[in-house]
Amino acid sequence: MASDCEVRTLSSIGSEIKSWCKQNKVNQTELAAALDVSTMTVRRVWKGTKELTSVQIAIMLEVMPHVTADFFIPTDMGERCIEYAQNLNKGYRTEMQQKAITNIKSKCSKNEDLERRLQAAMNSVMDIEDVKKKEIMVQQIELMLKAAAI
Repeated sequence: MASDCEVRTLSSIGSEIKSWCKQNKVNQTELAAALDVSTMTVRRVWKGTKELTSVQIAIMLEVMPHVTADFFIPTDMGERCIEYAQNLNKGYRTEMQQKAITNIKSKCSKNEDLERRLQAAMNSVMDIEDVKKKEIMVQQIELMLKAAAI
C-alpha cells in the first residue's frame, strides 16, 4: 500500500483503518472485540493518537485482506515482527475475540464478492454496443438507485 519513500503517520494509518472499517461495515465494537480492546481505544487508533501493538497489527493483517505488514511497519524487520506476533497470538485468543475476528473476515469476504459482482455487471453494461439497449440498462440502474434511496 505505501511506497518506500512515503512517511506514514499514526493519523494516516488510523484514518485508512477507519475508512476500511466503514467500507466493510465493521463498527467500533466489532473491531474492539477482535483486538480485545475498548471502543475508546479503537477511536484513538482511528484518530491517530494510539499505536497498535504488534499483536494487534497481526490481527489487523488477518482481517484486512490485501494489506501487507509495510502498511504498518515499512521495513523488512516489520514482516518478521508481524510473523512472530501472529504465531504468538493465535494460541492466546479468547473465544469471543476469535468469533469477532471470524465475523469481520466474513463481512469482508461478502463485501469483496459483492464488489466483484457489481464490477462484472458494470462491465457487461459498458460492453453493450447497441446504444438503445445501453440507454435502457442505464435508466434501469438509475431507477433502482432511486428506489433504494441511494
